[in-house]
Amino acid sequence: MIYELRTYRCSGGRLKDLLARFEAPVLPIWRELNIRNVGFWTSEGSVDGKSVDELIHLLRWDSDEERKTKMGSFLKDPRWIEARDKSEANGKLIESVASKDLNPASFSEMK
Repeated sequence: MIYELRTYRCSGGRLKDLLARFEAPVLPIWRELNIRNVGFWTSEGSVDGKSVDELIHLLRWDSDEERKTKMGSFLKDPRWIEARDKSEANGKLIESVASKDLNPASFSEMK
């Protein structure tokens, strides 16, 4: 089992727009593709005195091959491409994305 932690740092004031994009259409497409999300969180704070809004989510994969196949299908989906382009008509929603694989320790309750 692989858990993928993804953190999206939002462009100034665009967290609400990013949340809306995930709620529809991203999550319905993920459900169709059986991409399993464990949870979503938001974080507001500051870095070097600058306000930072983040969307953080955790995905669960059986294997790296599953991740490559399903995310590849998602990224090519015309509904995703259209929604991404439409949501960024007034500028980018995301400044940066960080992704980490989290591998459960032998004593972790989440495996």
